[in-house]
Amino acid sequence: MPKQRTGGIKELGNGTFQVRVSYIGSDGKRHERLKKNIDTKTQARKVLRDFLDGLDERGDKAVEGDKLVFRRLARLFEVHHVFEAQYVGDRKVAGLRSVAPVKTCLKALSVHFGNSLVKEINTGDIQKFKLKRLNTPTVRSGQRSIAAVNRELAVLRRLFNFAIENRWVNETPFSRSQLISSADESCRDRILSFTEETRLLTACSEARSHLRPLILTALDTGCRFGELIKLRWRDIDMYSEIITILAFNTKTAESRLVAMTPRVKEELIKLLEMSSGKSDALVFGIDKGIRRSWNTACRIAGLENLRFHDLRHTAITRFVATGLPSAEIMRISGHRQANTFLRYVNPKADALKRAALLLSQHNTQQSETIHVSSAAIN
Repeated sequence: MPKQRTGGIKELGNGTFQVRVSYIGSDGKRHERLKKNIDTKTQARKVLRDFLDGLDERGDKAVEGDKLVFRRLARLFEVHHVFEAQYVGDRKVAGLRSVAPVKTCLKALSVHFGNSLVKEINTGDIQKFKLKRLNTPTVRSGQRSIAAVNRELAVLRRLFNFAIENRWVNETPFSRSQLISSADESCRDRILSFTEETRLLTACSEARSHLRPLILTALDTGCRFGELIKLRWRDIDMYSEIITILAFNTKTAESRLVAMTPRVKEELIKLLEMSSGKSDALVFGIDKGIRRSWNTACRIAGLENLRFHDLRHTAITRFVATGLPSAEIMRISGHRQANTFLRYVNPKADALKRAALLLSQHNTQQSETIHVSSAAIN
């Protein structure tokens, strides 16, 4: 029976070395791997050892991995993983809820790494990519955020994991270094004051009247924009005043219930009276973005640096101000991790002053207690 694999090193006439490995593939045929012009014998021994170890550990996949360039890896990943989500009931079983952002990340990664061999991409290469992206302006000529680059790095990490799953490589650069640090991301702390809220709602008239019920519901439930625009009338229970956020509409793939405030119920009743009455009709009648009308409303209201997602920050901050326990607020907002939830809690100046006052009162009480105790001893 012929040997499954053999290999050797040969010195060439120009003073360099070559490594040749012969092996029987999964097709039952004998194949060869050859690498020439290696500078030293020590390097040649390492190449030979890597060839043989790869064949032992990953078989033909090691050979495929040696030739795999990044652009092809990205295409394969896109075919197998980047497609619209598929559901069984209300559970996602395959695909992605948001395809476009991942495709945008893949494009940026492919432009940078292109025809680089996947197995040769190291932490230094990824650090260079990270710095390059941070220094590349956005499409609107703004500063690219650390959070945006981190999202691209997260996709890159998933690509390497995909390569490992298919045995094209045996390790990922992300296992050796902390290349993604969410601690470096700047957290938004923009919340809407009640005065600003009044101005914003006043600006939601005429061509922008469709924003009013959406904004009020976001402010009083803490729901995400994507969760709200996907609401259908079958998800609304006017009698119990409960809104059901279905699992396949949430970021965490978990359903939850939120209650209506009186003003939200009033707005929803108005919308229901104007709707077709069909249970599968969209509650807010919006199936795409609202950027233009939102920007116009903010400009009329004189509000700067306000995003729709800031309404979620505002809602959660207001929930905290009511004194509700954090665990209950997290169930309402749909947060699973406390550290993520805390990023949304933005205390106002009056809350901070109240905390300082309470601390001062506590310190004073403790000092007086110690003073009285010392006097009694003396």
